[in-house]
Amino acid sequence: MNRKIIAVLALIACIILIIAGFYVVYNPSSDKEEENDSNGNQQNNGDDPSSNENEEPPETNAGPWPMYLFGPDHQSFTTESGPETKDLLWSEATGGITYGSAIVAEGKVFIGGGDGMNAYYENNGTLAWRFETYEPVPGGYGISSTPAYSNGFVYFGGDGIYCLSPDDGTVEWFVDTPAQNWGDGTPTVANGNVYIGGSDRKLYSIDQYTGEVHWTFQTQSSGQSNYGLYAAPAVANGYVYLSACDSNLYKIREIQSSEVAVAQNTFQMAFASYSAPVIVDDRVFVGCGYTDTNIVNRFYCLDESDLSLIWAFNPTAPSSFFSSAGYYNNRIYIGSLDGNLYCFDSDGNLPTIIDQYDLGSTWSSPAITSERMYIGSKEGYVYCFDLSTTQALSYLWQYDTSGNVDSTPAISGGRLYIGSHGNGGSVFCLGS
Repeated sequence: MNRKIIAVLALIACIILIIAGFYVVYNPSSDKEEENDSNGNQQNNGDDPSSNENEEPPETNAGPWPMYLFGPDHQSFTTESGPETKDLLWSEATGGITYGSAIVAEGKVFIGGGDGMNAYYENNGTLAWRFETYEPVPGGYGISSTPAYSNGFVYFGGDGIYCLSPDDGTVEWFVDTPAQNWGDGTPTVANGNVYIGGSDRKLYSIDQYTGEVHWTFQTQSSGQSNYGLYAAPAVANGYVYLSACDSNLYKIREIQSSEVAVAQNTFQMAFASYSAPVIVDDRVFVGCGYTDTNIVNRFYCLDESDLSLIWAFNPTAPSSFFSSAGYYNNRIYIGSLDGNLYCFDSDGNLPTIIDQYDLGSTWSSPAITSERMYIGSKEGYVYCFDLSTTQALSYLWQYDTSGNVDSTPAISGGRLYIGSHGNGGSVFCLGS
């Protein structure tokens, strides 16, 4: 009798073990549903119904310096560290005259030279690829557009508006713009759209993924001195801010009910503008001017809500502001053709100059970190200023590129990248 009981109990135990084994293997809510990576972070195995591979990726500018003046508001400030020294890490030819600036994304440096867009590996300057525009860029100066990077694509203007793969330069889409007497402008990417001025003097709003043109805005630019729309539009608070060669600054809603956009507000400047607007809180800062002989060229501070004038600065000597401004810590920095780098109080109701420095005539715009500011000059130098002292502009060093520096610096990982006209067009990487 005892043997029979023992046998029955053993059989029951075996059955229980078998059932438990099947439960562990086949139960969908087992611990196998979520796995940990090498860092201990949980990885979704694909069964999460909230995940969708076809979802549009979230809007993010993932590059260390993804567009002209860093972001859509154009404050030209980054939390990345800039170089402490002026050591040359590498320099490479760009293939032609270099008016545009560099951007940094996905481990590469992108900058135009002649009629081509170049991609260099960030660490050593090796050329990853070069893309030649379909037709020569009108005007004979090559690509003056600074590219922009967003969500795995690179955008720029040339003989039309291009979207390229950053991996190999493959064209993802192309928007043809009627050729005039200059190439297309510099793009700004925000909220899934590319905003860029065309050589036909129109502002384009384009879907960044498909290349579909949502709307265009026609400026009043005309005549030989109005070469199109140089300046990159600024984007903030649902509006696009465009400075144009017709001497106007426009405020345009991002979302339009028609394919032909209308401006909500307009401010008339003293002359044509090649300076990109900078948005700081409830203010817009922008310069104007075409040559250094015009005595009415000014730098403006406007109310962001309606573009009404707060103050205007007119240098004592004839000058122009081709440079765009940069912002940090309640101070606005901008270069001028009169040779001065100006530092203004950004909050005042009058143009209060905190400091200025004679660095030579410049089209370059500042790139700013929490400790230092960098800017180029037409005399061929890249300057570095210390911003951590009580003095607004404390000179640290300068580097000679042996060519005009109209390009604006890009900052990434303790390094600086900048273009120059020297040696037929070059890009430099400075760091320590």
